[in-house]
Amino acid sequence: MATDLKNLPRFETRPLSEEDGGGYLIEFPDFPGCIADGETPEEAIAQGRDALVSHLRTLEELGRAAPKAREVVWDDADGRLVGASE
Repeated sequence: MATDLKNLPRFETRPLSEEDGGGYLIEFPDFPGCIADGETPEEAIAQGRDALVSHLRTLEELGRAAPKAREVVWDDADGRLVGASE
């Protein structure tokens, strides 16, 4: 499952313990409360994309401003993550 990471704001993934059901968790630090999980890192990222869309739509429906996400910086030569702006 290919996931285009360049269209996502900064995120963090981590494995979940077996007590927590296993798999992987994704969080978007610039969007508090926006999390998702999946059996694989790729599935967690895909689920995270859906969660982020829902999160932003809910903020819009409530009339709340979306937090400003830090820009993610990619190396176009090899596609690797370089860092995030402050």
